[in-house]
Amino acid sequence: MRGYFSDFKLLMQRAKDHGKPVLVLLEADGYGLLQKQTGSNPHAPAAVASTGLPELAGLPNTVAGWGLAFLQLRKAVGASNAVLGIHVSAWASDKDVAYFSVTDPLQPEVDRVHAFLKPLGLGANVTGATYDVLVGDPLDRDSDFYARVQGQNRWWNASDSASVSSASFNRYAEWLRLWNVTAGKRWVLWQIPEGNSNHLNVDNAGGARQGYKDNRAEYFFGTGGAAHREKFASAGVIALLFGRGEGRQASHTTDIYSDGQPFLKSRAGAFLQAGGLPLPGGSTTPPPTTPPPTTPPPATGDPAPYHFEDGTQGWVASGASVASSPAKAYAGSRSLAVSVAASGAGLTRVSVPNPAVAAGKTVSFQVWVPAGSRLTGVQPYVQEGAAGSWRWTGAWAGVGSLQAGGWSPVRVTVPPGAAALSQLGLELFTSGAWSGTVYVDAVAW
Repeated sequence: MRGYFSDFKLLMQRAKDHGKPVLVLLEADGYGLLQKQTGSNPHAPAAVASTGLPELAGLPNTVAGWGLAFLQLRKAVGASNAVLGIHVSAWASDKDVAYFSVTDPLQPEVDRVHAFLKPLGLGANVTGATYDVLVGDPLDRDSDFYARVQGQNRWWNASDSASVSSASFNRYAEWLRLWNVTAGKRWVLWQIPEGNSNHLNVDNAGGARQGYKDNRAEYFFGTGGAAHREKFASAGVIALLFGRGEGRQASHTTDIYSDGQPFLKSRAGAFLQAGGLPLPGGSTTPPPTTPPPTTPPPATGDPAPYHFEDGTQGWVASGASVASSPAKAYAGSRSLAVSVAASGAGLTRVSVPNPAVAAGKTVSFQVWVPAGSRLTGVQPYVQEGAAGSWRWTGAWAGVGSLQAGGWSPVRVTVPPGAAALSQLGLELFTSGAWSGTVYVDAVAW
């Protein structure tokens, strides 16, 4: 690993010397394989500080430390012009949500992978930096290569009315959008197949139309391409990078279309020469339009805006279920019961959309955690909407600071000048498999 990280340090030095922006897409599918091999445990051992590189001395010898090492080396070298992208595999959660597990809800799988990647450099960490962009590759071969050579159907339905519960561009765009909102990061899509409907479905030896059929190039630059580019931009995509992932596939030198022109050179070239597609600031995903709860405070003694006396008040959870419960109460007679069923180390999130909390306000939560849990900490957070570039603010509280079997306050402050919030919530971190209930009450500001 010392040689591995030394090579990356050299890359950062070369990037710095270049002086212009350099985009580095890190470890295609490597993060997904690490998640599978470690059972979603970012604290599994890995040689980082123990490599002996002085720049990495302060990092943990864990998989999380491995992810942070790239950020630390960029910082140590001073390659501020290097844009680092972390690769997100659509199959990393053990469900291939892009091709095979297409009827499964997307948000739980996004949350599972995000919980693993957050300590690797998507969340606040000791390096003081995070990855700049998310990286995805829709497919590494032309679709008809998979169909004809490997007997697999990896075609996407290109219809604009295709269900998000089907193998379709619409489902993939929704997966990108959910990641954009959850991580607050934009996307770069790379290694996009270059085949089109005019290819011959033969191995590419350099001749015209050689390579295999695919529909991605035509989806983005054929009929309806402008609307499709806008759809993916609205899901957080800032760049589409086309290129064959294996030598037998179609390429931009053989993609001669029915009009006799190289498809990508003529279509994508014209798009770029016209100035591309302007992107709005921050994320382009609009926040939900559901208004904040307006239930008046009950007459049971809990005046907090979120008191859970008569229901969940719009709060939802990923990786858990929520319900108004009389089992525990900090004030009044009920609280929000968050029933956690963690299969391993990870993150459970409970949140409410569009809370009416003003900039500069401090939001307090009362949290009850059971004794003997596998919780390592909780983190109240707020996330601004599009006008605030989806800025995320959290305040970590280790479990040691919380009273086991009793109520403890945790707080997060909305940044001064913050835009309207798209989300208010609480994250629960577990160190291993654990089932139990955490109660939340009296959420006020």
